[in-house]
Amino acid sequence: MGMISCSKHGLSGIISCIGQDLVDKIQLGEEVLSTSLCKIKVVMHIDIEDKLEFSYVLSLETRDRLRLADRYEISKDEDLTSLDCLYKSLGVICVRCFAEYRYKDAFKGFLIGAEVL
Repeated sequence: MGMISCSKHGLSGIISCIGQDLVDKIQLGEEVLSTSLCKIKVVMHIDIEDKLEFSYVLSLETRDRLRLADRYEISKDEDLTSLDCLYKSLGVICVRCFAEYRYKDAFKGFLIGAEVL
């Protein structure tokens, strides 16, 4: 987990696996519906037995506009270029700002820990 110097909360943890358009809506207090969200899974194969899995939450609009797949399997360095558009679409938000977000329940099942914030 990273840290951010939030203008409202000071030094705080961040949520970094979320689309920038969603961050913008959260910061403006705009409602985000769960039906407008999708999860993109990235599986990075380290070797035959080991892998790392990452999940990112995007709006369906962003996924469709960028023509992103729902799942990426990365097994060699060249495969990483397929993630460029995904990574460029991401933003970060202060954990405390997200916890105060009125419509955070829409993210249950999409963000790990959203159930406890």
